[in-house]
Amino acid sequence: MAYVLGYIAADGNISIGKRGNCYLALEGIDEDLIVSIKRVLGSGHAITSRRRNERYNRSYRLQIGSKEIVGDLIKLGLTPRKSKRLHLPDVPKKYFGDFVRGYFDGDGNIFFSKYRRKDRRFGYIKHIHVLFTSASCKMLKALAFRLESDAFIFGYKLMDFETYHRLYYYRVVEICKIYDLFYGHKPTLYLNRKFVYFKEALEKMNMGASHSPV
Repeated sequence: MAYVLGYIAADGNISIGKRGNCYLALEGIDEDLIVSIKRVLGSGHAITSRRRNERYNRSYRLQIGSKEIVGDLIKLGLTPRKSKRLHLPDVPKKYFGDFVRGYFDGDGNIFFSKYRRKDRRFGYIKHIHVLFTSASCKMLKALAFRLESDAFIFGYKLMDFETYHRLYYYRVVEICKIYDLFYGHKPTLYLNRKFVYFKEALEKMNMGASHSPV
């Protein structure tokens, strides 16, 4: 459930109608993950799919009408039109890694960048980055603080863009800690394509046995 809460914080939406009807909606391009979340929530609601046009991947949407679920989410700090007002829920340390993995699967990414060595004769070096995105700077600052205090993950960079903010981690040792936080306890709920890419990205860095993903 901590994972689901993290995914909702990233890619979920709650709404309350004029008559008090309450809905939680989740949408993504990974059907298997939406099906797994539906199972965890014990939902009998149908998953619908759509494709805007040929430029977009097909997306899958689960909408649940439940005053109880929406009420619980509001108590945890997730509100309608939450994007810019989102703050980090008070997740117990035991489940914090699962929450962050859920948030990462919704609004996180792994990518490589290139930079030139000081000795230019040896060309460019590839470097791995892990990032989290949010319209709420407050959310990302709190996330960075909890990653430091709970998982001893340091060395971040917070960047502000016009309509959103990004939290970057770029030190190899810290990225290995993030990987272990997400997958070291062999969780059953995660976005498989990001797990595979993350694992392969670390292997490409040739970090040695002490920092190899497990």
